[in-house]
Amino acid sequence: MDYGEVITKAAKLIWKFKILWLFGLLAGLGSGSGNINPLFSFNAADSLFRDTNLSRPFEQFFYGLADMVRQAPGWFFFILVVLVCGLGLVFFLVGVFGKIGLTRGAWQADGSTANLDFGQLVNESMPAFWRVAGLNLLVGLPGFATALIFTMFFIFGLAASFSQETPGIAIVLICVGLPLTCLMVPFFWFLGIWSELSTVAVVGEGRGIVDGLKRGWQLIRRSPGPVLLVAVLVLVAQIGLGILIGLVTAPIGIGALVGDLIFSGSGDFSFAFLLPFLLIAIPLSLVLGAVFSGYIGTLWVLVFRRLAAAEAAQVPVGTPPPAYPVVPPAAQPPDL
Repeated sequence: MDYGEVITKAAKLIWKFKILWLFGLLAGLGSGSGNINPLFSFNAADSLFRDTNLSRPFEQFFYGLADMVRQAPGWFFFILVVLVCGLGLVFFLVGVFGKIGLTRGAWQADGSTANLDFGQLVNESMPAFWRVAGLNLLVGLPGFATALIFTMFFIFGLAASFSQETPGIAIVLICVGLPLTCLMVPFFWFLGIWSELSTVAVVGEGRGIVDGLKRGWQLIRRSPGPVLLVAVLVLVAQIGLGILIGLVTAPIGIGALVGDLIFSGSGDFSFAFLLPFLLIAIPLSLVLGAVFSGYIGTLWVLVFRRLAAAEAAQVPVGTPPPAYPVVPPAAQPPDL
């Protein structure tokens, strides 16, 4: 596989067919579920809010949250879990729709299509919607359950840290969460690769859920080097995107803080200067994320098509040809 051709053509396609940006944005909303950091020290956070000169609304919000968690009845947490799961389901379905449209559009763009129509892509994507949803649910369910568990740990740990009723909860969370994270990160990374290739198989080749998973695993097993190399490049690009967004948004936040110090004369970061920062940083992050998600989705489609074409071009192993050509017997002349 020509890596340079795949990388440059994915960039050309995402620039030429900007409709892929929209599907990339929707796909990014579905795949960008919150990752809870189990290394966060809740007692350290408590001392941070106590010792630094943060804005009083922030401090009151977190202390109010801690009191609410301590005093809330059991049915409240049940409703909270239901709401979190419902919201996660909505974003999941939106992400599935965006991923299907992105995959279908990139598949056609890599062919002879000169124009991509949004309505046509939607109509062609709907037959594969529930198959892709089932595939991604089957692959992504462990990750969602893990994120939900970490979210609950975060809420209870935050409440316990602020209340000081269980001061050792942060140490317990670190001791449990750090080994689990080290074990799960490579596993979920591999599941993401498998899901990408299997989704392309379902959308591009019209396969079912199980058949699509088999097809994705087949390509990984037969071409592990190219697949892993592209996955590493994607991981590096994701890290680079995070650094880029930080470099772009950090001056905006610093400018908001400096403006707050100049105009208010205090060390508090007020909501009046936080709001403009959010109005600039959030749309900018969404645009960069849409372009990046569209590019990564297009890249995986091209990788799938190149690997599938190379696999089809291989000569099948069968019965070896004879060492010499077989000449048919000559016709006998009629008897005189």
